[in-house]
Amino acid sequence: MVRKAKAAGFARVERLDWGERRRVADDLEVEVAPAQRVSGWNVNSYVLSAGGVRVFFGGEARDLEPLRRYRSQAPPVDIALLPIDGARFLGSKLVMDAGDALDAARILGARVLVPIHYALRSVPVLLQTRGSDVELRTLARTVPDLDVVCLTPGERWHDGERT
Repeated sequence: MVRKAKAAGFARVERLDWGERRRVADDLEVEVAPAQRVSGWNVNSYVLSAGGVRVFFGGEARDLEPLRRYRSQAPPVDIALLPIDGARFLGSKLVMDAGDALDAARILGARVLVPIHYALRSVPVLLQTRGSDVELRTLARTVPDLDVVCLTPGERWHDGERT
């Protein structure tokens, strides 16, 4: 990935391991949080901290156990961005489904869950997607103290307001 980023024109590129942090601006810190290992490769999640707000981004999050271990050593996050489509490739689970994402948000202590990764379409036999924003909203009705914010492409959300 470092090579690809440099080839794309990024001058300052650094590889970080699970648990490492970097301050990338005066009030912005990035922390690499563990996700899972797939075929010998580490999958990362990230926690962005700025202005007293902690945002968890798990673009390829699949397993809950790494989140439990992370949370046992870290303060809660305010917002969790998590996949919900439950994509499976040739039967192997790639990312969380809606129920997993709700569990993950609770584990992380998030007050807000923003679902991502749910626009993929199934490709018979190869790729199956099982979760949806509709399913997430239905399941979320049973989770007190968690707001689910489903954004449309290009829509902004700032301090609880859509813009």
